[in-house]
Amino acid sequence: MSGSRRRSHLLRAVGVSLMLFTSSSDLLKSAESPAPLVFTEHLIWNDFSYGFGLQAFDVDGDGLTDLTAADTAGFVQTEPLEGEPVVAEPPGQGNNLPAVSRGPGIRHSHIYWFRNEGGGQFSKHFITKNDLQRRLERHTLADLNKDGWADLVIVDNHLGDILWYENPGAAALRRGDLWRKHFVAKGNMLGAVDVTIADFDGDGWADVAAAGWRMGNCFRWFKNPGSKTVEEWQGWTIDGGFPLASCVVAGDIDGDGRPDLFTTSGTSRALIWYSPPTDPITQPWGRNVVDLTPGPREPAFAKLFDINKDGRIDIILAWGGFGRRNGAVVWYENAGLAEGRIQWKKRMVGELESVTDVAVGDFNGDGNPDIAAIGYMPGELSWFQNSGNPAARWLKHVVRDKWPNVNQVVVVDLDGDGRDDLAGIADYGSMDLRWWHNERQRN
Repeated sequence: MSGSRRRSHLLRAVGVSLMLFTSSSDLLKSAESPAPLVFTEHLIWNDFSYGFGLQAFDVDGDGLTDLTAADTAGFVQTEPLEGEPVVAEPPGQGNNLPAVSRGPGIRHSHIYWFRNEGGGQFSKHFITKNDLQRRLERHTLADLNKDGWADLVIVDNHLGDILWYENPGAAALRRGDLWRKHFVAKGNMLGAVDVTIADFDGDGWADVAAAGWRMGNCFRWFKNPGSKTVEEWQGWTIDGGFPLASCVVAGDIDGDGRPDLFTTSGTSRALIWYSPPTDPITQPWGRNVVDLTPGPREPAFAKLFDINKDGRIDIILAWGGFGRRNGAVVWYENAGLAEGRIQWKKRMVGELESVTDVAVGDFNGDGNPDIAAIGYMPGELSWFQNSGNPAARWLKHVVRDKWPNVNQVVVVDLDGDGRDDLAGIADYGSMDLRWWHNERQRN
């Protein structure tokens, strides 16, 4: 694929990602019904140390969408006493406790890319291999250095780093070369849990924004230095003081042609979006409250998408949290401006226990955006069918249940048949990466 075609592909993908959220006491429960279409399950990989974080992108520019996944050492291990026999204590289902080391060495972290070989088959390759005992999790891809190839940006929840790995290009990928590691942030983004990419200062280079979960409790953005060689990028705090800052996702929420930032905070139950100023280095970002609803549910991860097709970006939110009961998927309708502020109507999609992540696709091919969602515990992947009126009742269809600790879902056409498929990854209790082929008949 030529450089211009690769750049065109990347720009289209970034455009899609940027399109990538009434409060009412009468929340409609979704109806359960048999799925009108079939998803066929396929296992890709099931030997993770701790699998958390998944993305879909054409890594090698061959026109087929690949998958990337983090395989992290997760936690510092308990070592046996000198001279004592090793007793393995594998983590139980969902307890997130480390095992006692089985040998003298320590576990290392890896990032894989699973090359799409066509026909629903994948081969595993390394982006990085035997890195430090990091806690690599959620990540995203974009061309950071303008060479026409998608690079990978990932959080290190353990060491407080944000790293980016430079895509070496087609020839090196064929040889199996590892990707060169760079730092966006080095130790100064404690609890980094989510990351997004957009050009926040308008200089033509893709910048990075991140959420600092526990300890970090903030949202920060980092300026891409462009062609300069630096040890790490310069960063500024957008806002702070948010316990369990969870989600950051970029998109043009106010329709002014510039990327905004939607965020969530678990403990405070805050949903806030930020608009960048003319100079985001010296000027404060505009803070805009979407919701501060109290209650047992915590806002987790979200997507931005125009669900009702009125030309305004809405919010689709996993409203539950890791391990919490009584979760739900909701969407916030962007109802336009009043007194210079966007007004939001909170609408129910459906219930899903411990819901943590959502994705958008048109699974039944009717032209209406549907929503896929995952529940972390006891573990479920479902999709909610849009009737054509997203303010009305949605139908819930279970694709996979009893899948413990599923932590991320993506919607992507993995076999090139024009239908939206599903892929998901799970950590303790499952440790696997799977995809589901959408068997809907062609129209």
